[in-house]
Amino acid sequence: MHIKTIILEGFKSYCQRTEISGFDPQFNAITGLNGSGKSNILDSICFLLGITNLSHVRAASLQDLVYKSGQAGIKKATVSITFDNKDKKSSPLGYESYPELTITRQIVIGGKNKYLINGITAKNETVHKLFHSIKLNVNNPHFLIMQGRITKVLNMKPPEILSLLEEAAGTKLYENRKQETMKTIQKKDLKLREIDSVIKQELTPTIDRLREERASYRRYETVTRELEYLTKFLVAYDYIRIKETISQKSDSVQSMVQELNGYKTKLEDLESKKKDVGVEIEELETEKNLKEDQELQELETRNSENQKNEAVAKNRCKRADDNLKTIIKEVKEQTRQLENSKKALAEKVQELNSISGAEYQDMLSKAEKAQNDFEEAEKNLQAVNAGMLRAADGHAASLNEQLRLAEGDRSTADTHYRQLGMKIEHLTKEVKTKRQDCEKSGAFNKGQSDDEVRHDKLKLEVNKLNELIDKIRTKQQQFGENMTCRRKIEMLHQEINSSNRDLMNLQFEYRDPRPGFDRRKVYGPVAKLVQVKDMQFAQALQTAAGAKLYNIVVDSDDTSTLLLNHGALERRVTMLPLNRIRGNPVPQNVLAKAQQLVGRDKVFSALDLIEFDRVLTPAMEFAFGGCLVCTDLDTAKRVAFAPGIEKRTVTLEGDVFDPAGTLSGGSRAQNAVPLLVKVAKLHQLETELQGLRKEHATYENRMTETMKLEKELRIENGKLQEAKHNLNELEFRLRETDKHRLRIDLEAMEAELQQLKGQLTQAKEKCKEAEEKVEQVRHRVNNAAEEQDKERKLAQRQLEQARKAMQETQLQLQNKDFARDRLNIDIQAIENEVTTISNALKQMTDAEDAAEKSIADERKELEKVLALLKESSKELEQHHAFLKELTKKIQLKRNEMESLKSKISATGTAIEKLSHEIDVAARAREDNEALLRKQLKSNPWIIEEEQEFGQPDGPYCFEKNNPSEIRTRHLVLSEEKQKLNKLVNVRAINSLTIAEDQYNDLLNKRKIVMKNKNDLQAYIDELDSKRLEILEKAYSRVNEEFDLMFNTLLPNSSARLRPPEGKSMHDGLEFKVALGGVPKDSLNELSGGQRSLVALSLILALLQFQPAPLYILDEVDAALDLSHTQNIGMLIKNHFKKSQFIVVSLKDGMFNNANVLFKTKFVDGVSTVNRHAAIKC
Repeated sequence: MHIKTIILEGFKSYCQRTEISGFDPQFNAITGLNGSGKSNILDSICFLLGITNLSHVRAASLQDLVYKSGQAGIKKATVSITFDNKDKKSSPLGYESYPELTITRQIVIGGKNKYLINGITAKNETVHKLFHSIKLNVNNPHFLIMQGRITKVLNMKPPEILSLLEEAAGTKLYENRKQETMKTIQKKDLKLREIDSVIKQELTPTIDRLREERASYRRYETVTRELEYLTKFLVAYDYIRIKETISQKSDSVQSMVQELNGYKTKLEDLESKKKDVGVEIEELETEKNLKEDQELQELETRNSENQKNEAVAKNRCKRADDNLKTIIKEVKEQTRQLENSKKALAEKVQELNSISGAEYQDMLSKAEKAQNDFEEAEKNLQAVNAGMLRAADGHAASLNEQLRLAEGDRSTADTHYRQLGMKIEHLTKEVKTKRQDCEKSGAFNKGQSDDEVRHDKLKLEVNKLNELIDKIRTKQQQFGENMTCRRKIEMLHQEINSSNRDLMNLQFEYRDPRPGFDRRKVYGPVAKLVQVKDMQFAQALQTAAGAKLYNIVVDSDDTSTLLLNHGALERRVTMLPLNRIRGNPVPQNVLAKAQQLVGRDKVFSALDLIEFDRVLTPAMEFAFGGCLVCTDLDTAKRVAFAPGIEKRTVTLEGDVFDPAGTLSGGSRAQNAVPLLVKVAKLHQLETELQGLRKEHATYENRMTETMKLEKELRIENGKLQEAKHNLNELEFRLRETDKHRLRIDLEAMEAELQQLKGQLTQAKEKCKEAEEKVEQVRHRVNNAAEEQDKERKLAQRQLEQARKAMQETQLQLQNKDFARDRLNIDIQAIENEVTTISNALKQMTDAEDAAEKSIADERKELEKVLALLKESSKELEQHHAFLKELTKKIQLKRNEMESLKSKISATGTAIEKLSHEIDVAARAREDNEALLRKQLKSNPWIIEEEQEFGQPDGPYCFEKNNPSEIRTRHLVLSEEKQKLNKLVNVRAINSLTIAEDQYNDLLNKRKIVMKNKNDLQAYIDELDSKRLEILEKAYSRVNEEFDLMFNTLLPNSSARLRPPEGKSMHDGLEFKVALGGVPKDSLNELSGGQRSLVALSLILALLQFQPAPLYILDEVDAALDLSHTQNIGMLIKNHFKKSQFIVVSLKDGMFNNANVLFKTKFVDGVSTVNRHAAIKC
């Protein structure tokens, strides 16, 4: 590969695009005046090859390579070189197929540096590899010989000259690799020492300790192995069962498919028969239609009209019936509503009567009596003040008047007594006569009639039902307490919500900081965790704790951290962790001293005034511990500043004395309720609510019983009404018989006789009382003055009692009147409703009568239509007589068709059913196959051991090993393994395994390191051997070429490289020169030109040893005369025919031997290049 063309644009002195073409494949020379740009061409080649040491191209930075460093408006430099690549032997790797390679490098000031290969952008590394593959490494440039290289070679010492030979031979690379390998060996030695240290100091003691713990693990391993075997056995058993199920399902599907095919064949035969029968039916119907005439059509038309009329008439009848039913239904509904309203009215009336009944009348009587008593007491007092006295009947009168009245009452009582005696005597005679009549009629016979027996039973039944209903209603009244309880719960809820609003600052809401968080760890704010023993200390305790009442008590600092970081708190709070918080309670001796100073009933410890859970003691001591509560201001001041006490004190009103000298308080609202009082009220409400909820739950549980009682009450009421109805009918029937009337009359007369006798006894008592009253009045007449004063005091006392009684009864009566007014309003509304429903019911009754009349008319019309239809039907039947046989045949065929359809339907159903069963079986098989695949995926060992499943005497013999027993054994071993897990140090065993693995691994690594070390040492020995071999070959070859080159440049001379005296070649080399057969001891004996020829000859000899495709020489002949320069040109031309030389020289002797000469000029600040043909001598 050699250069064909170089294109420069913006590079150094070549500002314009300059194309240098026509390069010779062997020898090219460049000449020109100094500063004309000839060396810039060589710099462009080095630039393209990717040189990194810019000093070789006389630049400090890449910007210096741009024309005038970019100051002239040109901002980029481009170098493009075209290489001839036809010689495939010297082609770069990977580019053998390209006849030419055009490589371009471009730099932009402040921009990118890019390469192009054949117009395609390429990476720097790609281009460098391309040139390295053809021995053009510009950063280690054996092919580049610059000015000063000869002088440098001449000044080299023997080891440096040897280094040149090594570089030419390539053994320098061996030496570099040897050094790297030695470093690697040192690292391996260090690694071996580390491994030995770890084994000796760490692993060996650990393994010895862990091996001692292995004995307790033996049972665990045994159980584990057996458990693994049992697990595999059960998996194998399940696997075999699944496979058997799949096989059974497959056989079942195959059998059902065969059966399905048989059904499908049968269905095809039935369809064929159906088609044939259909054809026969069509033929018969065609024949029938041909025989039907116009008269038949007329008859059918008339009959059809009659049928339509019948349908219309029936429809009208049906509508009339439906209308009647609707009306009847509405009547029933209205009747039901009317009954309900009447029932409600009766209940309200009954309630009104109960209020307005005997109790109300009694209350009214009491109120009237109280009013009368009050009026009588006033009159009595007035009469007594007027000199009159109160008689026994309560009226005021003079004593003489009272005596006259008392004597009159006695006379009246005597008269009434005598009259009663006469009535009893007369009634006794009548009873005797009536009894005789009853005996004559047989009314007293022992045998009772059926009606009488039934009457007694019904009467007894009515009494029992009344008693039962009273009991049920009593229970219902007890259950009615549930509503009262519910209302109390609602009221308590409202009060609790109101209290919670007042205590909003005590609400602590948070989110669980992690799943499963135990909320019992959070106790809540301090204020809600204390109970004040006596509420008179509430304000003092609130002042003592202050803001600490709002602090949140938790069990530990971990809980508080969780809540603060992850609890999503809505406001800033202070946490009191019980495991961290500490209080400063008042010592008992200080408290005793304070109580001794002011008295035990005037100073208290704040902690003694509250109750709390003992678990919360640290938090309570923190909040209340350092404070004393005093009953008044003076006491608090004395205690706070007393020597030996000096504690913070708080009064009941909340005033604070601090030993530090501060006093606070006095700015509190007078009506403000202390926070702890509100909290106590909330606790009380919640406790009461909890009790009511329990009570309500009890009532709710008994609601079912209440519903049963209501149902039972309805049933018993129905029975009672029926029994009363039957009893009334029976009594009415019995009253119609003579015997019964006689007995009833006798019983009534006997009852009246007994009543008169009772009245006679009362009359006798009244006569006695009247006589005593006369005596009392006579006594009072005799003691008039004393009685007057006594009566006056009694009248005043009775007036006050009457006034108080009148006020109480009037208040009770007003309440009753209010209830009666409310019931009257309800009754009036229900009566209006009853009236409305009654009117509507009357209208509906009229509508019902009209509907019944409409039905009768429609039915008459229907009868007429039916008569016409009957007549037309009869004529039509006569006409159809002759078609009967034909119709019969058609019907037979149709029956056959229906039979075929039925069979086809049954066959189709069987096919669908069988298809569904096949699908179900197939899905079941697929499910089992999926389960089988899952088993195989979860247990890959099944594939290897499947052939042993179920084999006799094998590990998976299911006959000898009962799977159910295996499962039981598996469960037992699993439990045993869980127990052993808790006892055995499994981690230590695992650690032993890990330690042994680490130990073995380190041993293996040590062996590997030792092997690598030995391999590296062997590799070094091999490299040394190859290096010596190659170096000796290079030494021999370079010496030959060196002597030849020097003899060519300086005829009749010789030059060799020899080791220094007393040393070997590996210690260094030095020049040995002979001129005209005379050896020279050193180069100092030679002239400057001759020394330059020696150095140049060595350089060219080294180049000849491993030739590159391109060599660049920059004025290497500067120190030589013309004859020697010409010899160099001839040498290059004759000895380097396979490489391309580009030589910069100012001497004709050099470039006259070149095949192509390029001359540079510097015109108007820009370099130009001209090509010239070879100069022939």
